[in-house]
Amino acid sequence: MAEMLPQLMTPHGISQPTDYYNLFYQRPYCRMGPYVIGLFLGYTLWHTDRKVKMPRWLVAVGWITSTVVALSTLFGVHDSFAGYRYMSLLETAIYNSLKHTVFGLCVAWVLFACLTGYGGYIQTILSFKPFIPLSRLTYCTYLVHPAVVYLFSYSQNGVFWLNSWNLTFHYLGVLFVSIITGGTLSVFVESPTIRIEREILIQLDLVPPSANF
Repeated sequence: MAEMLPQLMTPHGISQPTDYYNLFYQRPYCRMGPYVIGLFLGYTLWHTDRKVKMPRWLVAVGWITSTVVALSTLFGVHDSFAGYRYMSLLETAIYNSLKHTVFGLCVAWVLFACLTGYGGYIQTILSFKPFIPLSRLTYCTYLVHPAVVYLFSYSQNGVFWLNSWNLTFHYLGVLFVSIITGGTLSVFVESPTIRIEREILIQLDLVPPSANF
């Protein structure tokens, strides 16, 4: 597993396009880090009631560090993707082991800073009201988009040529179908389930009637 770069061909012999996705990308234990971070963040915000005092220098360090680290996680492997320089076995192992957890920490800082009053302009942008209905679609869209991608890929009867125009229209098509499908799933499954959960928790006196899910 340490040999698997987020690309299909490496000097270490990974040549099958499905190896990385089947043996690493889709495995839940490879994504456990962000889940644990989210649990810890939720508990911290609940325990402190979102009342946290931090000096300005610490806030600045948090924002700068999270920004640099998140961008490094996304773009630090550009040379490897582009084929300019393949990562060593040690670099590959470190990257694949930590990328999800590290990026999750960066996202956790954004949430923590915004919810405790240290978000600044980022908090203002993320609080933009038109984002609210879109935010309710993102999770279902995320859940269904692999099925849309697989449906397109496995329905091909010929070669799909990789060029800018084909990839652009492929991306837009997958995005549109995923949003429509995810929106339908959100309206008819996710939203009713959340309302039922809210009513049950209110009846059990676990949340106040004013709780907004």
